[in-house]
Amino acid sequence: GFMRAVGEDPGVATPEQRATAAYVLGAIQEALRPGHDGWMDDGLAMLRPWGFGLADIRRPVAVWHSEDDAMVAIEHGRRLVAAIPNAEPFLVDGLGHGGVCCRQEVPMFDWIVSKVPTAGRA
Repeated sequence: GFMRAVGEDPGVATPEQRATAAYVLGAIQEALRPGHDGWMDDGLAMLRPWGFGLADIRRPVAVWHSEDDAMVAIEHGRRLVAAIPNAEPFLVDGLGHGGVCCRQEVPMFDWIVSKVPTAGRA
């Protein structure tokens, strides 16, 4: 049921996709174990003003999204890229909602590291 909820077809899922889904489901269950307040806060944050405009963001931003995301429309990712100055789009196909963060973690971390100044790094 979880795989269907995030837009993946369990009937054609690879063992890696099944393992990823099990990992993500476990992480969500652990995150919600103490209560759902944090999850609710995240949802409410999407409905309230953030106190700054997207055009005011000056830090590096990467927007990762999949054409195949059944939970959040790809247009949302495109709007963020258009609204945030110098945002770097990483719009990938075939990964669904959860697959982007669970199967692109190496390039995501590489991108983050590329943005961290080298001074003081061990």
